[in-house]
Amino acid sequence: MSANPSDDWDGDEDVAPPSAASVDLGAAAPGGAQSFSLTVDEAGAGERLDALLAAAAQGVSRARIRRAIDDGLATVDGAHQKASYRVSAGEWIELQVPAAVEAPQPEPIPLDLLYEDDAIAVVNKAPGMVVHPAKGHWAGTLAAALVHRFNQLSGV
Repeated sequence: MSANPSDDWDGDEDVAPPSAASVDLGAAAPGGAQSFSLTVDEAGAGERLDALLAAAAQGVSRARIRRAIDDGLATVDGAHQKASYRVSAGEWIELQVPAAVEAPQPEPIPLDLLYEDDAIAVVNKAPGMVVHPAKGHWAGTLAAALVHRFNQLSGV
């Protein structure tokens, strides 16, 4: 593991246009996911895997690309690599980016409803239950339980 701070790409820097001899971007995959593949050319050699993919995968946020790499959804010549991996010319890179989740997904979580009518619901939220999905807490939220119970959320 490198101790060089310049080797830690956090996704905030500008990224040069993709350097690849051939690029196949945006193929539809099941469930709304996107697949990307490319062959690294000489100009792209030495780039970090995450930086190269962020430049090549136009329309996909760097955060989603980084998450896909961290989740093992990127391969270099068939092998999983870390985001900091430095690519070499001629390597074949494939990436599957899951569909973006835009709203809480329904989950059958029990709710303690104190009051309910057509306009409002009063919930006795369990201690420690996360209210909205956020980094590290995508499931098991109050919002997911409410979507399951009421089929929609208005202004939550």
